[in-house]
Amino acid sequence: QRLLEGFKFRRWDDEVGELTARVDDTGLLLSLQFDRREGIPIYLCEVSDVRRGKYARQPKDHKVVDALIATAGVSSFEDIGLTIVHGTNMVDVNFINLAAPS
Repeated sequence: QRLLEGFKFRRWDDEVGELTARVDDTGLLLSLQFDRREGIPIYLCEVSDVRRGKYARQPKDHKVVDALIATAGVSSFEDIGLTIVHGTNMVDVNFINLAAPS
């Protein structure tokens, strides 16, 4: 239900920012909108893995990890970490690294 309405995550890659994830009414398309800019559509059939907890990627910079943990109010990054792995084939994949708000 939350993804139908749009759920906010914190993203981290080169920079930390806000992202809104939304699934369309048919459940076929995941739309990711970064910081109120144009969204990136991802067909859910192209998502090969969703990793959470200790399997999600973590930022290498400990300052980023500490900032994400403090924002969410949790004790560990494993509680909020999420990585979406997607691509048109199993060799050329992309990673979207997210942190849940709490």
